[in-house]
Amino acid sequence: MKLRKVGIIANSSKQKAQDMVDELRSYLDEKGIASNFFETYTSSADAMEGTDLMIVLGGDGTILNYARLYGRLQIPILGINFGTLGFIAEIQPEDYREALDQLIEGGGMLSKRIVLHVVVERSDKSRLEFFGLNDLVISHKNVLRMLSLDAYINGNYLVSYNGDGLIVSGPTGSTAYNLSAGGPVLHPEVNALLLTPICPHTLGERPLVIPGSESIRIRLAGEKRQDAMVSVDGQANTDISSDDTVYIGVADYTVDFVLLHKSDFYSKLRTRLFWGR
Repeated sequence: MKLRKVGIIANSSKQKAQDMVDELRSYLDEKGIASNFFETYTSSADAMEGTDLMIVLGGDGTILNYARLYGRLQIPILGINFGTLGFIAEIQPEDYREALDQLIEGGGMLSKRIVLHVVVERSDKSRLEFFGLNDLVISHKNVLRMLSLDAYINGNYLVSYNGDGLIVSGPTGSTAYNLSAGGPVLHPEVNALLLTPICPHTLGERPLVIPGSESIRIRLAGEKRQDAMVSVDGQANTDISSDDTVYIGVADYTVDFVLLHKSDFYSKLRTRLFWGR
């Protein structure tokens, strides 16, 4: 990876992340590399064109937000963790010099991650479109009531889920809400989708892994009118009713993450999810 121009995004609510911006830019300047600081919600995609690397300072939520808004630009991401868990972030703040030196010297590799493409189609044929790196969650607006969902894969009826809702995640999101709900962990570069029921009311409803080439369609089930909510990466939300249909598939682009070591995913399972302890 040749670095000529580096972008920096920092979580505005984390002072330590904000404080690091000037330090990071000074270090890049010493190395003869140009840098720009971008505000997450107000920067235009055009301003980011020509950027060789985007350094994101924050927790996983900051990285997910950047990927949702600007992932289509396919600028490789290096996440520096200022969050609690920071499973998606590659390095800790104290390691940034070593990481940048490695990249400047031509080291590192890219991990290509599939992106969820979500379309909510209303009864009047109007459409809402979302993209997400982690997951889509369909849940009841009233948390004390059961939600019934009819699921179809490639147009073929799969099952009616009855419970607190449904998670459809990509491999990057397999270690997020999906894992907490009892779903399996997938390597982040696997091209697959996960359907994981939330607190199902029958023992026969189990998580399902399907190829990324499949398409999923979800409708609220039953004759009784239901109201639910769709949330993509916990950041983009919309209400849905019994008259709406939710379509989920894989987007036509990937989000690329910079890895310093190929085995980092397995070490993160041990060190950040505490496997084997």
